[in-house]
Amino acid sequence: MHINQAFNLESLSGLDNIPSVNGYVNLSFNNILTNIDGIKNIDASTITELNFVQNDLLSECNVQSVCDFIGLNNGMGFFNLNSTGCNTIGEVAAECGFLGIDKKYLARSIAILPNPTNQKISIHGVTSGEIRITNITGQLVIDEPFTQAPISIAHLNAGVYFAEIEVDGIKAIKKIIKQ
Repeated sequence: MHINQAFNLESLSGLDNIPSVNGYVNLSFNNILTNIDGIKNIDASTITELNFVQNDLLSECNVQSVCDFIGLNNGMGFFNLNSTGCNTIGEVAAECGFLGIDKKYLARSIAILPNPTNQKISIHGVTSGEIRITNITGQLVIDEPFTQAPISIAHLNAGVYFAEIEVDGIKAIKKIIKQ
């Protein structure tokens, strides 16, 4: 199920009778979407991937199917650039009542975009933390806190870099290709 760029869509009501999807649930770039209750009856075991990205007004994602998916998949799911409450896997998991998500799964939900790039990168899946970028020889070239603001890498030479992203003791290593 892909619902993308439905700019006038406020609610997923009317989808209540869909019992399964056998694949992705992707909600992206739906600027005024505020209610996803219509997908609550989907059997989470039929969802293979969950992505909610840039739904500016979406702040409540803790419907039954989403919570069940997170529980079945130990914290997998990608939530980013939504409103507070639905902006990270941690926020959604907390709203679903999970006390903790295995760190290795939370680290998988962190992404660096765009990649490859030549100017700036943004960290997706978390709202703030620390980033350390090293070049291929291990030399530290960037070490700074980050928020949702883009990070400039324009000053770096073209090549492959590795970013260590740390958020609340959770570390993820991601490769960056600078063009």
